[in-house]
Amino acid sequence: MKLYHGSKKIVSMPVCDQKNVLSDFGEGFYAAESEELAREWAAADENGGFLNIYELDTEGLKVIDLCSGGHELQEWLAVISAHRVMPLSTSKEASKKAALIKDHLPDLKDADIIKGYRADDSTFSLCRECLKGSITLQKLQSAIKQGTLGEQVLIKTEKALKKLEYIDSDTVDGSIYYPKRMIRDLNVKRSLADLPDEAADASYPAVYLKDAMQTMGELLSYLPQASDTIQADRLLKMFTASGYASRFEKGDPFIISGMSGTELFYRIAEACGEYRYYRSFPDVLSDTGEAFRCGMFLAYYQWKSGLSFQAITNAMSYARLSALYPELSGLSPSEACVIIDSRLRGRRSAQTCLQAQRKRLDLSQRELAASSGVNLRTLQQYEVGDKDINRAAAKKVTALSRTLFCRSEDILEPPRLLT
Repeated sequence: MKLYHGSKKIVSMPVCDQKNVLSDFGEGFYAAESEELAREWAAADENGGFLNIYELDTEGLKVIDLCSGGHELQEWLAVISAHRVMPLSTSKEASKKAALIKDHLPDLKDADIIKGYRADDSTFSLCRECLKGSITLQKLQSAIKQGTLGEQVLIKTEKALKKLEYIDSDTVDGSIYYPKRMIRDLNVKRSLADLPDEAADASYPAVYLKDAMQTMGELLSYLPQASDTIQADRLLKMFTASGYASRFEKGDPFIISGMSGTELFYRIAEACGEYRYYRSFPDVLSDTGEAFRCGMFLAYYQWKSGLSFQAITNAMSYARLSALYPELSGLSPSEACVIIDSRLRGRRSAQTCLQAQRKRLDLSQRELAASSGVNLRTLQQYEVGDKDINRAAAKKVTALSRTLFCRSEDILEPPRLLT
C-alpha cells in the first residue's frame, strides 16, 4: 500500500506517539492513500510544505476500515466524537453524544491500522451539527461524499510502523495547493448552506460566518475553565502571535470550521509554549453567556470590517468590550457591530492607525521617517489625516509597515461600516 503524509517538514522516521487533540482516531501516525489530498494538507498556508511518500506492507496487520466492511456512518461519527474535543451547547446535546459513543463506538483496541474519512475543515462543523440535530445523518453522509474528502490511514501500533518504509519526499507548492483546499471546502459549504454570499468587502465568504462566531465564542468562554492566570486580553494577544488569527481572518476552514474553540485554545497554547495552562475539556459550553456572546460579536465585527484582530483589540480591549456588553446583550451580531464600530471610531478619531502602530514601538516620527525612507513631512500628514494614507503609493505603505513590523492593512484607515 502506497501512503502519503503532508507536513511542513520531511518525515523520514515517523512515530506513533503523537498526542494531539485534533486526532480523529486517536494517537498514531496519519497518512493518506490519495496523493492529492496529502499535498493539500502539506500546504497549511501559501508557503507550502512537503509530501512524504511511504510503502506499507499490511500482511499480518489487523486493518479496520470504518468506510466499509459493514461499518455504518454512525460508527465513524462515534469514533470522531470520542477522540475530538467537541463541546455542545446544552446537556441534552451532550447526552446525545454520550449515547452515540456508548451504542456505536466500535472496538478498535486491537487494530494496527484504522482507515476512515477525515473530519477536516467543514466536515468537523457538520459532525457537530449532526450531533445537535441541526442536520441529518444522511445529509452528513452526502456532504462527505460531495466533498471528495478521501480517507485517512492511521498507523496505530509500533508493529505496523515497523512495516512502513520511507521512500522519498517532494516539495509542495503552497500557491497551488492551499487555494485548492480552500476552494474544495468552500464548494461543499456553499452547496449545503442556504445563505447568500453577501458583503463582498467582508473578510471571507458568509457561509463560514456562523462557524467563525461559534469558534470565537467557545474560545473565550472556555478560557476561565482552562486557566486562572491568562486573561482574555492576553489570550487574544497569544491568538495573534500564534499565527492562527491571520488564518482566521482569511477564512481558513481548518481554523474556523475544522476545530472547536477549545481545540483552538490548545493550539494557541501549544504554539506559545503555554502547556501548563491546559487542564481538561468540557462537554458543554453554553452559547448564551457573556464571554461566548462577546466572542461572537468580535468574530462578526472582524468579518464585517475586514480589520485584523490585532487592529481591533489595539483600539478596543476585551475588557472594554466586556464593559460594553450590557448595551450589546440583547442585540443581534449585526446590531452590536454598529455600536462597536461607533465606539471604535470615537477612539480612533484621537489617533490614526499609523500613529497607533508607531507608538506601539515607541518610535518618534523622525525615527520612523529615517528608517522607512518616507519623507518626514509626508509621514506627519498621514498621521494627522491631512493626506489619505489609503491613497499612498504601495511602496510607501510597504516601507512603513515593514519598519513597524505589521501588515500593510494595519496602518491603513478602515472604511466606514455604516455607509
